Amino acid sequence: MAEDNETAREREIRAGKRLWLGNQAYVLGGAVALYVAGLLLPVVTGVRGFDVVAQTAAARDANIKLTEYVFAYLALVGVGVFTPLTLIFRRAALAMIAWVATAIGTFYAVLAFWLRQQRPGGEEQYSISGGFLLIVVAVVVCLVAYSMVTLRRSDDQRELARERAAAAASPDSEYEKRAAAVFRRGGGEGENPLLVDDRRARARA
Repeated sequence: MAEDNETAREREIRAGKRLWLGNQAYVLGGAVALYVAGLLLPVVTGVRGFDVVAQTAAARDANIKLTEYVFAYLALVGVGVFTPLTLIFRRAALAMIAWVATAIGTFYAVLAFWLRQQRPGGEEQYSISGGFLLIVVAVVVCLVAYSMVTLRRSDDQRELARERAAAAASPDSEYEKRAAAVFRRGGGEGENPLLVDDRRARARA
């Protein structure tokens, strides 16, 4: 019984390493498509998302802020790299990395947007463009989707947990097997030695 229970626990752990995405796989795939579109479109006037990631001369000329670079790389990690890997390999560890990156990226998106709005007069020609908004939407969509799949057990995990709990609560427990074996060795008559209360006798001894 102990071996069976241990095997069930190991199966449950293995199931936890796999990720069941369900319909969220389509949501994540759509978010990746939005992200790629955002890389190809301007994130600020005249500067594409790809320019920010690659730190090209166009990005430097537009005086891209540090927060915008940080957001760009968090989006790259969370949406551009680890989300496709999650969709391919369905591993919980990959999804957790993407989830953390998109969670932090959402904060930096708000901060980058606010700082861009506070730009000095000499940078007024560089305003937020559609590419930035597409990337923000992709990051937020991934954050919500990962929150729905990484913070709950899959159907397989729940089923294995129920099986393990049922096995642990089975009347055919390890203790009862041992008690029955001792009882049989004693001839099967009289009191079971494992159930005899001999605390007083042991105290006097």
